[in-house]
Amino acid sequence: AVLGAPDADLLVLVAGEDVVIVDATAHGVAITRLESLDTTRSIGSVTLTSVSVPADRVLRGAARNARTVFRTLAAAEAVGVSWAVLDMAVEYAKVREQFG
Repeated sequence: AVLGAPDADLLVLVAGEDVVIVDATAHGVAITRLESLDTTRSIGSVTLTSVSVPADRVLRGAARNARTVFRTLAAAEAVGVSWAVLDMAVEYAKVREQFG
């Protein structure tokens, strides 16, 4: 399961020591939305079948320091969740009635 996959334009994949950036609409990319108990984030299954990736989308050696990569991805996820929570709070504030 991949968080945000059904809504993603790009997929960032770690392959050994390399990072590969794949266009989510590329031929051979199949994303299936999965049910989630968490209503703030979409979740999906990603299947890659003979996907061609341009050389400029392969970052050789970029994943050598995996800790940095995963910390960066965790930070990006936190920002996405924060945006979703802010959107939910704004929508609630629009309909809330104070003091009855």
